[in-house]
Amino acid sequence: MIDCIPHCLICGKELEKSAHIFGNCPIAATIWSLAHIAPPDFVPGEHRGISLGLTILDRNRKKAKCILIQAKKFIEEFKAAKKESFGRKPPFQSVKFNFDTAVKNNKNYFGIGVVARDHMGYLLTAHANSLPGNLNSHYAEHYATRAAVMLARELSLQNVIFAGNSLNVIRELKENSLNLSMIGLCLLDTKRMLSTFPCVELTHIRREGNEVTHSLAQFALSSSESFLWKDCILSFFTRIFQNDCTLNSSK
Repeated sequence: MIDCIPHCLICGKELEKSAHIFGNCPIAATIWSLAHIAPPDFVPGEHRGISLGLTILDRNRKKAKCILIQAKKFIEEFKAAKKESFGRKPPFQSVKFNFDTAVKNNKNYFGIGVVARDHMGYLLTAHANSLPGNLNSHYAEHYATRAAVMLARELSLQNVIFAGNSLNVIRELKENSLNLSMIGLCLLDTKRMLSTFPCVELTHIRREGNEVTHSLAQFALSSSESFLWKDCILSFFTRIFQNDCTLNSSK
């Protein structure tokens, strides 16, 4: 014979009836409270739907908090990206490196573009290069980041800002976790070089605010060569550079 325990196994105070399980039990009341929902009046026959609702609320309460935190983070990153532009000058005694890539599926190489400006807004150096590999834009962006960091190290800079239009790449560079993907070694090397700067910042910029470096990357993709300019740049890019600085700095 099976013994029947009439009282609630959770609180042990009242009979284990539907009204108690789904409304009066302290655990049920806590769940309703966390969900900011008033417990409904119990009607016989509705206990299955209420049970399902309570189960979902209980299981997803922590997930909901995580989603809310992530959503707030995305909104903050989006607002920061809207404020960031190519024409925005870096702080005093800092140098900002903008970088971008150009990728075409029918080519076994991709282009990268890097532009460095000082706190006065003057062009310090610009770099355009084509690298072998049929990579997607995400992986190519990592190599563009690495090229910008290497250029900053060659110039022996102290305070640097790196701005790219791939939010995922910026996040991966900020994370401390080990990346086991195809790009993992490149990412690890970039992080190692970033750690050598006394003061470094990684920031996200919208594509429309990064036209100069994208144009340089497309130029590298079409030329299949490597270029490095210091204090000067091709007249074609000078016009784009000046327009970007004028338009974006006025926003």
